[in-house]
Amino acid sequence: MIKSFINRLDRLREIDSSNSLFGSKRWKYGFKTISETEIQNFEKVNSISIPKEFRSFILEIGFGTAENYGAPFNGELTFCNDDDDEFPISEGSIIIAEHGCGIASYLIVKGDYYGQVWVMLGDCSTKLESKDYFEWYSNWLDSAIEKLEATD
Repeated sequence: MIKSFINRLDRLREIDSSNSLFGSKRWKYGFKTISETEIQNFEKVNSISIPKEFRSFILEIGFGTAENYGAPFNGELTFCNDDDDEFPISEGSIIIAEHGCGIASYLIVKGDYYGQVWVMLGDCSTKLESKDYFEWYSNWLDSAIEKLEATD
């Protein structure tokens, strides 16, 4: 699966050399690789376990380029939890994409929705985006490539 992502990212870079895709001027198809040691430290500090799909992605490709504004601007993994809320992201999640206007996508790393990707909308409601990180990222990549190829 990782090889497929690399091939599609290469295709996306090729057809978007001018960074016309929304958000690409910010992330410029860049990734920050995260080492196994960094991941293990992050897991230990936050008492979580990162889902295997996401783990392999950030180890082999990195963290950064994604839907809309992409990963948080500093390229760092950011753990979120709020025991006072009942939303799936509240039990424990990682922000994987910022969409603007307070909207963001989260990978759930703790609780009943572990491994799923949820979006928090501007009105603080949430909805399921994908069953796992690979599905979420694949959907975005395919959509972005399709959109850019249609404009050629």
